[in-house]
Amino acid sequence: MPITINGNGTITGLSVGGLPDGTVDADTLANGAASGSKITMPTGTVVQVVQGTFTGTNDTTGTGLVDTGVTKNITVTGSNKVLVSYTCYMSAKSGVYGVRTVLVRGSTQIFLGDQPSTGLRATGGGWTNNSLGDYTTWNHSNTFLDTPGAGTHTYKVQFSSTYTGSNAAKVGRPIGGTSNPAYYTTPSHITLMEIKV
Repeated sequence: MPITINGNGTITGLSVGGLPDGTVDADTLANGAASGSKITMPTGTVVQVVQGTFTGTNDTTGTGLVDTGVTKNITVTGSNKVLVSYTCYMSAKSGVYGVRTVLVRGSTQIFLGDQPSTGLRATGGGWTNNSLGDYTTWNHSNTFLDTPGAGTHTYKVQFSSTYTGSNAAKVGRPIGGTSNPAYYTTPSHITLMEIKV
């Protein structure tokens, strides 16, 4: 079919791909004309944001890690990074006892402090004592830029007491006083942002 330039400014007879390479540049395209894989995202662009929330409560004793209930999956493309941030509302039994949180990807603990000569590694922590009673609470928060590799990854927050035995730790509310009218529960979250590299 012959190519015809019409009097109204339109062109007929031009097939898809009929223009030579380089004929259409970025300035030629209308704003928003490209989408999906046609867009080249610059380094540092936020590709996607997902969030997991937990509005209940969980408790444990001893130093063995258990799930808080705060978790979320994300599917990552190529070598992109994931910016992980979390906040968990924690409490621990009085008597110079504490609670720790640990950030986990899959089954791998990530972003921990160095191993002390005695004690535990953690991503977040809090401490109480006898004078504060069973109502001491903390927001455990941290942020980490992770390089998980391509594929679907599960991030979660685990927690434990910092002492062995029956020393209790809790997520979502204070340890003591469940019958108190001033009692409350607080949500926790984990937010994952895929970052273009």
